[in-house]
Amino acid sequence: MIPFVPVAAALSFASANIAEFHVVSVERHVAFAGKLGSRVHETLIAENGGVRVKIRVGAYHTRFFNAPEPIEPGDIILIFGKPQASEFAVSRSQIAKRS
Repeated sequence: MIPFVPVAAALSFASANIAEFHVVSVERHVAFAGKLGSRVHETLIAENGGVRVKIRVGAYHTRFFNAPEPIEPGDIILIFGKPQASEFAVSRSQIAKRS
């Protein structure tokens, strides 16, 4: 049996696990990966409420139909999971750019 959760409650739980950061700098390493395009490793320095954190982004390939848009300094990003440490690692799918 699937439990019923009201939509408003589900949305409030989801928004409670999102942290917003302002990207200060990006260190990007790109290596050719053949048919997969390029393999990208990123390290972001971001700020949230005056506190700087170092975010290591898991590697991803560029030649996929859902390849993410690059993150640049000055972007505002949302990270799902509400990290608490000053340095942490996330996968690229946990990061969304705010427009």
